[in-house]
Amino acid sequence: MKPLNSLLRALSRLELIGAACLLLLIVVSILSQVVLRYGWNSPIRWVEELSTASMIWLTFLAASLIYKEGRHMRIWGPEDHFSGAAGHVIKIGLNGLILATSLYITQLAVPVVVVENRSVTTSLPIDLPKSWVFSVPVMVGFVSIAVSAVYFILEDFLALFGKAPDLPSLSPIPPLAPHEEAL
Repeated sequence: MKPLNSLLRALSRLELIGAACLLLLIVVSILSQVVLRYGWNSPIRWVEELSTASMIWLTFLAASLIYKEGRHMRIWGPEDHFSGAAGHVIKIGLNGLILATSLYITQLAVPVVVVENRSVTTSLPIDLPKSWVFSVPVMVGFVSIAVSAVYFILEDFLALFGKAPDLPSLSPIPPLAPHEEAL
């Protein structure tokens, strides 16, 4: 359990760093595009495609990170009304559903990658297979979510039998103070 926790904590840090770098890349490239287009009337033609690819990668890296941290939006969860063994069983079922969905989406993406590898990006300065813009981020994000779901299932399974190890949180971000959560 501890090696998987360490692996997921490292993966969380990488996802956070990657998402932050991609967000910075989007902001800087679009800002430079605006300045070049309206200041000197010479836009860079590949900025839109780069920003789109960065946004897709950012979305799936952030989705995986948010799932690991448990910071996703939710209205109501059945586990909120149960504690003890019943709560753990419900969490195992919900994370099992997330695991099955993640594996299914990953399986569906594999043939799409094969098709998208037949063509390359149109305006980027390098010839990048389109799968690296569209399908690979989906697969990377959902594989990461699947690995996290396995961890959460194991964690709740051990807690169900009173053997839950005392492991650090997966979050690379320190938890919010109680007064900050209400914002």
